[in-house]
Amino acid sequence: MKRPNNTPRPNNRGIIFIAVMILLVMAGLMMLLMTKSSNHIGSQSQKMALDANLNNLQLSAMAWVKQNYPALNTNTTTDNQHTFTLDAAPLNIKKATIKGIATRIDDSHLKIKLIVACQRRQLSCKKTITYTYPNVSSKPAPPL
Repeated sequence: MKRPNNTPRPNNRGIIFIAVMILLVMAGLMMLLMTKSSNHIGSQSQKMALDANLNNLQLSAMAWVKQNYPALNTNTTTDNQHTFTLDAAPLNIKKATIKGIATRIDDSHLKIKLIVACQRRQLSCKKTITYTYPNVSSKPAPPL
């Protein structure tokens, strides 16, 4: 059936406009959700990198103690502590510090306390570990 010439055409522009607006709102919500999740992933990766840096600092300090044990053992007397600070620059970790305290237990064993700290952007972390070198307990020595 044909339309007579004087009948108005149906106007579908309002429905199309509403559909386009709904699609734009849905796209905006999706971008908001993806931005929040990517921010969370970014902060998690920063925390993981900070933990990895702390572990590297700790392992480096433990390796230094193992290598320099004879000097530490002769410099530390029974009644005092020997404090040492290591240079973390070769590890290329920004704002990193490595400090240690060696205390003599007996003629051949030292109690080592290591304090490692580093910072990454707004996050900062500090870790302290105490162990005996060479190991005298039944527990395994910390990994090197």
